Amino acid sequence: MEVPVVIQDNDLGSSREQLLSIQIQEKATEHNALSGKRLKLQLTDPSDAFFYFILVLSEEDFQGLKQAQELLVDFAGFPAMINQLLAKCRAKQFSLMLQLDGDKRTGGLKFQEISQYRALSHLTLRLNRGTDAQIKDYLADCIRQLQSESSNTSQSLQNQVHGLEGQVQTLNERLRVKSEEFERVKHELLEKTSHSQAQLSSQLALEKERDTQAVSDIQTRYEQDRRKLAEEHAKNARHMENRIAALEYENKDLTEKKHKNEALIHRLNEQVRNSLEDNQNLKRELETKKFEHNKLDSGFHDRERILHQLRTKVSMLEQERDRLQSEITKQSGDLNRISEQKIS
Repeated sequence: MEVPVVIQDNDLGSSREQLLSIQIQEKATEHNALSGKRLKLQLTDPSDAFFYFILVLSEEDFQGLKQAQELLVDFAGFPAMINQLLAKCRAKQFSLMLQLDGDKRTGGLKFQEISQYRALSHLTLRLNRGTDAQIKDYLADCIRQLQSESSNTSQSLQNQVHGLEGQVQTLNERLRVKSEEFERVKHELLEKTSHSQAQLSSQLALEKERDTQAVSDIQTRYEQDRRKLAEEHAKNARHMENRIAALEYENKDLTEKKHKNEALIHRLNEQVRNSLEDNQNLKRELETKKFEHNKLDSGFHDRERILHQLRTKVSMLEQERDRLQSEITKQSGDLNRISEQKIS
């Protein structure tokens, strides 16, 4: 566990904060044929292999420490207590200080709770600088640990390489399958596009021919009907004019006879009334003919409207043909771009 530690040198009167590593181990020992336990605490610097302080605490040594510092835990719970204090130090709730003695071969490791009024020491441990043999063992352990980590890392990298090679093979196979599928879909799409284009052109030409023929037929029928109606109208108009002229002549003749023969006035008046009634009937018939003529003009306008609708339909079909041609061109461009991306 790495913890920030304030290293205080009493001789130099200086202090610095440094990130140190603390390891706690519990080991069973045999001494004088009696089995027991001991606690081993190592304080090292990851950046300095020769910075090595150690504390080896037996159960008997712990009893003296417990009595001297008034601890409330037993030897079995002491490692957990140290770990809790270290956790508080890492959380900046407590401060961990290493006070080096004059010879710098021993020092006191203090767990302190610092408030704005005082520094309260919860635990002080006396550490000794490691001997050459201990440092050698420590360095050997570090080398073995590095070798183990290197071996594990190498094995992990090899596993990753094998996994990546398998993924590459899988991806290559998927790429091959996708490429074949792409070529198949491309071929089908080109065939469908070509077939649709040809079919659409044929349908458009046929529809255009039909519309042209329909327009021509309508125009022919319209001209025939218009000429026929015009002839009938002219004939009726001439007939009505002749009848009107005859009636006017009759009316004039009767008027002359009225002046010549007063005795026949009653009969002549009756004839005049009859003539007037005929005149009104003729006028009504004339109005009827005029109405029929207007109706024919309305039919002419209806035919003009149908002709306009047919022309509009032809224009819409040509626009649809242009839109489909543009869509086909766009799809062909998309296929070419996908092919270029696949090649690159």
